Amino acid sequence: MDFRLSEVQIGLAETLSRFVAAEYGEAKRAGYLAHNVGYDLACWQRLTELGLAALGVSEESGGLGGTLADLMVAIQALGPGLLLDPWLPTFITGRLLEKLGSTAQKETWLERLITGQCVLGFAHTEPGGWQQLSHCTVRAIPGDGYTINGAKLLALGAGADALLVSARTSDHAQDEKGISLFLVQPDARGLTQRSYRLADASVAMTLDCRDLSLNRASLVGPEGEAFEAIEEVIAEACILLSSEAIGIMDAAMVATVKHLQIRKQFKVPLGSFQAIQHRMADCAAELELARSITIRAAILHSDGVASREERLSAAFGAKAFTASAARKIAEETVQFHGAIGITQELWVGRAMKRLLVIAGLFGDERVLTQRYNALRISGGR
Repeated sequence: MDFRLSEVQIGLAETLSRFVAAEYGEAKRAGYLAHNVGYDLACWQRLTELGLAALGVSEESGGLGGTLADLMVAIQALGPGLLLDPWLPTFITGRLLEKLGSTAQKETWLERLITGQCVLGFAHTEPGGWQQLSHCTVRAIPGDGYTINGAKLLALGAGADALLVSARTSDHAQDEKGISLFLVQPDARGLTQRSYRLADASVAMTLDCRDLSLNRASLVGPEGEAFEAIEEVIAEACILLSSEAIGIMDAAMVATVKHLQIRKQFKVPLGSFQAIQHRMADCAAELELARSITIRAAILHSDGVASREERLSAAFGAKAFTASAARKIAEETVQFHGAIGITQELWVGRAMKRLLVIAGLFGDERVLTQRYNALRISGGR
């Protein structure tokens, strides 16, 4: 595999790094956090003007038709900003609408989504499922339309103009069959939303559906056949989350090395102690492994040659390894800074919190390793 970046990718990374420097200083980021939805819509629209949201949508649907490798480069460059903007639910919902949406649904939402004129949320994770992707107990009972009952947690896209919500339309209890996807208005009768802050101060939502009534036009894709698309898109999202973590870990390592060169103990820099050098070397090795595994996963998704099982196992494997590396590097870099390392005022402290949230999204190391192993077995590897 050729891991070298193209000139276009290098230019994209440089542009987005400048955006982070201009728009995500400490004071500005604190101002964005003050919004109830946890981000500033005007800032998000400035980012969409650079093409970030359109990068994940095909040219046929009005996007830029970027590959997952292009997106990987973009998200890694944005990582050090500890972004609050809804790039993740925008990517997921855009991809799902492209895969499953009707012509009318695409015309209504896609162009507005990729230009930042609207935000779509995504709700799939449920209580008690240990973030297994096939765990879906919310029921959608068919009739003239659908009546939905159940709860979702860790829904993404606070303040969304509409939500993509998964629910079962069959009697299958826990397997991958019978899962459907619905477009739900946030003010729909029978839907209650509760927003809350995660460890990194970003906002997620809990949805409570009680006799939520939807018409047939709200169904996205064929009834009962949404799981495959959901799994594929979440696998792609896992690669991008790994890329974000790598960008953050890179910056955390640089900041920690500078700190160890300045901070002294016994009148010598902390970085001169061999034990600390060994620990930093271990972190650097973990980071480079995570980077290589993530690049490989992105290329497999971009080249169109690998089988579905190979693509998915590479994505979930990359996220599992990167989550483990993120926890280690977050803990080590904070510890090397001492007590100030856990404060909100220090960038490394904020980075640690974001890395821990990334590590848990869509499944932690244990859950994703199980999925990786199952896919390798089913693919005959």
